[in-house]
Amino acid sequence: MFNPVDHPHRRFNPLTGQYVLVSPHRAKRPWQGQVEKISQAPSQSHDPDCFLCAGNKRVTGDQNPDYRDTFVFTNDFAALMQDTPAAGDEQDPLLKLEAARGTSRVICFSPDHGKTLPELPLPAIEAVITTWMSQVAELSSQWEWVQVFENKGAVMGCSNPHPHGQLWGSDFLPNEIAREEQHQRDWLAEHGRPLLLDSATVRKFMVGFEMLAETQRDLTPEQAAERLRSLSPVHYKANEVTP
Repeated sequence: MFNPVDHPHRRFNPLTGQYVLVSPHRAKRPWQGQVEKISQAPSQSHDPDCFLCAGNKRVTGDQNPDYRDTFVFTNDFAALMQDTPAAGDEQDPLLKLEAARGTSRVICFSPDHGKTLPELPLPAIEAVITTWMSQVAELSSQWEWVQVFENKGAVMGCSNPHPHGQLWGSDFLPNEIAREEQHQRDWLAEHGRPLLLDSATVRKFMVGFEMLAETQRDLTPEQAAERLRSLSPVHYKANEVTP
């Protein structure tokens, strides 16, 4: 008898309109591949050589204020710019392009160089969330889409160890957002209730089969939810024993 916990199957993601290949039995395979070491966050609360620490100069020569909670500034190497000129109308159909405008901002979560977001005290985390809200409200009045995200750690391409995230505002809807918005509109029209109140999805890195054929998962949504519910509310570093 088919069991979604043991047998390969495809799950439909109504948010994207695409199927996801799920192979839950693969979680039982022995692993002799690469094992990442736990990254060691900086131990000092202030690094005089860090471009994001309070009071320090950034690579551009601008000096950071002596901030006490969050600090937001326009990225010195922004991926989007407000003054991008319009692209010409005469284009080869095989080389089609359009100008992209927007802004990219950096948000330093706190002046503490050695603590990541989940390690901060609750009032500091609340300050970050409040900053997200105010920034999204401000940028939403100027740009069609605002994306809040964090590239955490060297494996994600983070260029600075100081705990920080980014906010991008753009004059276009990114591909994933445009597709998800349309499916949400279709779901609401058909079912009379918001899709995001009914569904869930699990993300992971895309490799091999996923890059060339179809998205694949080793966990079912139910297994992922069970693992999340079983997590301790105490950050794992708080349980580490120093020899």
